[in-house]
Amino acid sequence: MLYQVEERHWWSRGMRRICLELLAQTPLPQGALVEIGCGGGSFLRELQHLWSERLVFGMDLRWDALMQASQRGAKRLVLTDASHMPLPSESCALIVALDVFDQSGIELAPVLKACRSLLRPGGCLLLRVSALSWLASPHDAAFGTGRRYHAHEMRQSLAAASLQPVRLTHANTLLLPLIATHRFLQQRGVVGAESALRTDGLWDSLWYSVLVAEAALLRRYDLPLGASLLCLAQRPE
Repeated sequence: MLYQVEERHWWSRGMRRICLELLAQTPLPQGALVEIGCGGGSFLRELQHLWSERLVFGMDLRWDALMQASQRGAKRLVLTDASHMPLPSESCALIVALDVFDQSGIELAPVLKACRSLLRPGGCLLLRVSALSWLASPHDAAFGTGRRYHAHEMRQSLAAASLQPVRLTHANTLLLPLIATHRFLQQRGVVGAESALRTDGLWDSLWYSVLVAEAALLRRYDLPLGASLLCLAQRPE
């Protein structure tokens, strides 16, 4: 199935590792953990494993995704979208939204404010969006990406929602030359809109090892350029 393929793909595995690095040294207050756009539940399982004593919720607007997540052991699943999150105010210690807030039809300002209202004081929002507008290509339209963000735009949006950035860094940095070349070819119709850097065998292991190396860098440094933008933001206490 699609979500099983996504879970095993080198990019998905590598980006989950990068996101976990940002959370590794982040103290959280009491409260629930929520993933918006949980898909087939790959990252949701990581959250359940790391915080087994907490209530962990997965939300998605696709019924088939939630069914897949349920088959993988997720227990608290909600069919909804980012603009209608049925949880009490100040009930969440962590909200995760990976490649959700950059989707077509999503307005960043109201969803950030909605997340802030759900977070407890000291609670955190981990989000990932597509970065660098010059990378926009038919690939974005094929996968529903409505906008690519620059770091200064995200800082302004977080400030408007009264959220304080703890980490704001690019990712997919080491692979950026390869990604940029691929997007350039897509922009000119040389390769298909849905084509991606999908490989098997040794190439798969190589690309994954590059993202593992990038995760190690992110333990200590923010990266100034990359195809993705990662933000860990906090509701002030």
